[in-house]
Order: sequence, then C-alpha cells, then structure tokens
Amino acid sequence: MSLYTHRLWKDHFVRTLNPGVPNSNMQILDVAGGTGDIAFRLLEHATKLNNDNTAKVRVVDINEKMLKFGRRKVEKGDMQNWQGRIQFEQGNAETLEGIGDESVDLYTIAFGIRNVTHIDRVLKSAYRVLKPGGVFACLVSNHWRMFTDERNSRSLQIQFLPQFITDTRLRCYH
Repeated sequence: MSLYTHRLWKDHFVRTLNPGVPNSNMQILDVAGGTGDIAFRLLEHATKLNNDNTAKVRVVDINEKMLKFGRRKVEKGDMQNWQGRIQFEQGNAETLEGIGDESVDLYTIAFGIRNVTHIDRVLKSAYRVLKPGGVFACLVSNHWRMFTDERNSRSLQIQFLPQFITDTRLRCYH
C-alpha cells in the first residue's frame, strides 16, 4: 500500500486530532475501523498524552472478520488494557444503524472511505451522528473531491497523499 508509511500517516492523523479531555466521556466513532489500528492509537493518545481515562471508541466496519481480529487483540492480545473502552461492531458506513443522532464527539474514517459505494451517504450519516461541534476526520490518499452542504454553507474538501481532513460538523483543514 505505502511501503509502511501508512503507519506514519496514521500516527500523524491521531496527533493532529489530539483526542481526549480529562473526564469528558468523549465518544469516538471509528468507521471502517477494521482491526482497530486507529482506535487503539486514539485511546493511547487520549490516555497517555491528555490524561483522559474516560474516552471510548466504537469501531464500526462491514467486515466481521476484521472486527473479530480486533476483538481478539483486546481479549487475548496486547490491547487488553483497553477493555471496557473499545467495542467492535459490524455496520454499514452509509447508514450507521444503531448509532444515535448527535451522539459522537469525534468521527474518524481512515482509508476506508475509498471502499464505500456512496460517499455522499457516508457523509450524511457522519453529519447525523456528530454532536454539534463534533469533529469529522478523514485520512485518505491520491484523489480529490469537494462536497458541499448548501443548507449550512459547509463544505468538505478531500485532498490526498496523505491529507488529514477534520471538520467540526464538516469543517476541513490539512
């Protein structure tokens, strides 16, 4: 994929987001999160750098086999310290069924957006689940598009190689 530079990109992505505020009960949703690579980094950053022992991550992915591997890391592997703060569940990024409206502080999707059928539906679902002031963050590579929510004069620009897009209910920077 990237001669292992994707690991550096993931680390930079998490540092840029700087998740965690002590005792905030931050709710993080990692969409297309697979085995939990980003989720584990988010929890580690929140805990070790921001002294946040309450942040929780919900990993949603359509591929149950990937999720099973992530669950095994928590149950039997080197990620047992995150038990109770991370959960893995099968779901579709385009609908996010079972995730309440305005319930997420930070929505991340790293590289997975390239695998969805309808990016517009993913963005609509992201907007629905984000709390007002919540952050949308996307890590992608090698493409560029512009999405606009004309009702609210919001836009999301996706530029790649790698670009780090964050958005307060769809505000972006890189």
